Amino acid sequence: MAGQLTHVCVGWGPWPSEPFLDRLEAECARRRLTCLICRDENIQRVIRSLETGQRHVLLHLDAQADYEDASDPYARLGYAVRDGGGFVVNEPDVARLAANKAVTHYHMTRARVPVPYTVVVRNWEPAKFKLTPTERRHLGRPFIMKPARGFGREGVVKVDRGSVREIARARRFDKGDDFLLQEFVEPVWFGHHMGWFRVYNLLGETVICWWDTATHHYTHVTLDEFRAYALSPLLDIVRRITAATGMNYFSTEVAVVGTGVRRRFLAIDYVNDQCDMTLQSLSHCGVPDDLVQHVAERFADAAWRLAQGGEPTEGFSVWFAE
Repeated sequence: MAGQLTHVCVGWGPWPSEPFLDRLEAECARRRLTCLICRDENIQRVIRSLETGQRHVLLHLDAQADYEDASDPYARLGYAVRDGGGFVVNEPDVARLAANKAVTHYHMTRARVPVPYTVVVRNWEPAKFKLTPTERRHLGRPFIMKPARGFGREGVVKVDRGSVREIARARRFDKGDDFLLQEFVEPVWFGHHMGWFRVYNLLGETVICWWDTATHHYTHVTLDEFRAYALSPLLDIVRRITAATGMNYFSTEVAVVGTGVRRRFLAIDYVNDQCDMTLQSLSHCGVPDDLVQHVAERFADAAWRLAQGGEPTEGFSVWFAE
């Protein structure tokens, strides 16, 4: 193949390096793979080298691109890698659609992913949008409002009464966006763990963590807990989301409500990509350190397989920490 070969490319942006990058670079070096970190100071050069055929990237991981912004160089980088035949973790057009919760909600319902009762309010709806009596009854009180293109819980509010004024006030966060009105979910508890999970799809491999909505603290779900609490529906939900969206690296939030025959697993926040990989040893809200290490190894392994002429993924698996 003509041009300089780069095994792994990361669109990182203007942010300082994090331990995840160090670990990814170390895992690439261990496999004798090259790893290029794209920042504001070098991204234009990298894009030119890709678009002129002077460089070829095997695997690209994005942590920065806004595919809704046609002028974003990190979005252009993703397309340049894809157009050159490289494997992009979350193909750009797929990632662009999945970032819109209103679009994703439609895909979830078609794929029969269990979700809370939801009303989608389109951006063209009048400022005095009013719920119907049926919608009020199913949503209950309070309920949650979230912008379709929001991220990091920005713009997410709890609505107490569901009045015209409350809904209009919440929509002011972004008047050009659609909004999801979603029933408020109270999870059950499993011992001292809240029944709320952050579940990852890492190129076909599933990793499950307990996640506390109050403290934002992650804890691994052990194999014994997975069996004792009958958590296998989490795997089916992740498989369905993957098939419905085409995403190959994301996390989803799933809550368990009810007991006995009323027990339900509900996908709350469907697809979060550009996953945060802050170490838990550096931040209480961070991801367990061994999971961060495993993610770095997973991507390096995928690039190594591509370099050998294989596929970046190897079927479906589940990873439990020791």
